[in-house]
Amino acid sequence: MLPSQRKLTSSQAIEVDLAEEAGLSPKSTYEIMGRQVGGRECLGYTKQDQKNYLSVFRGPGGVKNVLYAFMNDIEEEEEFLTTWSQMLDLYNVHDNNWMSSIFDVRAKWAYAYVRRAWSAGMRSTQLSESFNASLKDYLNSGINVANFFMHFERLVNDKRYKELEVEYDLCYKMVSLKIPCKMLSQAREVYTKAIFEEFQEQFVEAIELVITNCVEDDGKLFYTVDTENSPKKQQVIRESDDSLSCSCRMFEIKGVLCSHVIIVLRERMSIKEIPISYILKRWTNQARVESVQDMHEHSIA
Repeated sequence: MLPSQRKLTSSQAIEVDLAEEAGLSPKSTYEIMGRQVGGRECLGYTKQDQKNYLSVFRGPGGVKNVLYAFMNDIEEEEEFLTTWSQMLDLYNVHDNNWMSSIFDVRAKWAYAYVRRAWSAGMRSTQLSESFNASLKDYLNSGINVANFFMHFERLVNDKRYKELEVEYDLCYKMVSLKIPCKMLSQAREVYTKAIFEEFQEQFVEAIELVITNCVEDDGKLFYTVDTENSPKKQQVIRESDDSLSCSCRMFEIKGVLCSHVIIVLRERMSIKEIPISYILKRWTNQARVESVQDMHEHSIA
């Protein structure tokens, strides 16, 4: 086949894209797709053609960025469905089986759906990617089972040592406050270093926010929170018992107050400290003080 006649079809392109997203090597993808059609000669393109396509795919504005947006950036289900339909039209993949199967399980990977559940702030693939990256420093394909467990034990010991280093820093190193105030001082006292730094970032962002509207309905107050740096507004709901929730759902997902709730606490409720109901024990420096017990209430840690 002449080079001018070789080209990945839209369906093949989508399968290559998804295989790359799943972590398959280009060589493995090429072999698998060749077997699916009865041989590599039946694919209609060469391994080099696939490599050339992937170089474009990985570039700015490529298909990878489109799929990444569906996984991480689109927050609302309605927006997801509308944009997905537009994407199918753009790439002409309405009949692609891979796309259909992935769409059917969108509730397991798309941020617009998984944002409804607690995740400690981790994205759908973040945990496995982090663990795989850690293992790569200790393992290689040539070791046997016995050596594998020896290397794995080293990994566990190193992670435990890093935990001890973090605990030492909590006891003897003080994180500086960007703004001296009661709420940040409290957060520094109770949170771990990583969570405090994230909370402090939200606190600083709250300074740039403006509450542009407040509507009362059925005993609730609905605050519209706006910022010049983002075209998207967020809504904070204040229940009759003074509990707050935000449309960004940061607290429900991660357990850390967002900047939108912080500004309502400070400006509309005159609250200068974090209410105890918004401090999750798992993020505090006291999270490991109590012993862990098994089902028989025997201490195991």
